[in-house]
Parts: sequence; C-alpha cells; structure tokens
Amino acid sequence: MSGPGATSPRHPFDRACVVMGAASIVSVVFVAEGLQEFRFIWLDGVSVAIALGVGALACLAGLLARPVLAVVAGTAYLIAAVLQVISTAAGDDWLGGNISAASFWVGLGSGLLVVGLTPRDAAEPSAQPESPSDTSWKGTG
Repeated sequence: MSGPGATSPRHPFDRACVVMGAASIVSVVFVAEGLQEFRFIWLDGVSVAIALGVGALACLAGLLARPVLAVVAGTAYLIAAVLQVISTAAGDDWLGGNISAASFWVGLGSGLLVVGLTPRDAAEPSAQPESPSDTSWKGTG
C-alpha cells in the first residue's frame, strides 16, 4: 500500500528499524523450554522485558521515522549487553539471559545506532537508477 495515507516506513533506514525491532520481539520465542538444543538465545526474566520493550521502541522509531528513538533503542541494547556480560562474569545472572543474548543485543544496538546516526540526506535512495548502458567509465583505446 502506498500513497499519502500509507503507514509503512518509506526510508530504508526506517524499515531497518522496524525489522530490527521485530527481530527482537520475535526472539522471545526462545523462552520456550521445549526448544532444547534449538534454543539459540537464552532469554528469561528481565531479558524478556528488554527484548519486548526495546524492540517495541525500535519498531516505533521506524514507524514514526524518528532517528533519535533508534539511537535511544540502540543505546539501550548496548547497555543491556554490557550489563548481561557483567552479570554472567560475576556468576549472578540477574538479567536472565546469557552471552548469546548479549551478542544479539550488541548486533541490534550497533545496527540501530548506525541507522539512527547516519544523516538521512546523505543516504536518500536515488529516484532514478543509473543506466546500465552508461559506459563513460570505460577508457577508449
């Protein structure tokens, strides 16, 4: 659906925010105990709230086209990842995740910081693709 009333994000960075937020929300599926060896990310307790809350904020950043919200969500993920590593190293897992959750959050946080801090005007998608027949780059001879 396109047009003035469309609710889908228009800029690729906004779509990236929505996808990263949705990935975080969907990661809550790893809370299920029945996954056994397929439980790639360990989430439990507070880490579930982090995945849902910050994921929703990332989705909101993309839907509203607000880069500052993407930066806030990215920073929250990175802080949560550092706290997760500290709690795991201390032997007291008070966030309820593990190092796999921390690495997932580092990836999401880094991605959200990149899309939130990159100037939008420098990254605008071009309206017209370059012509494939343009051979001006080839030398003569």
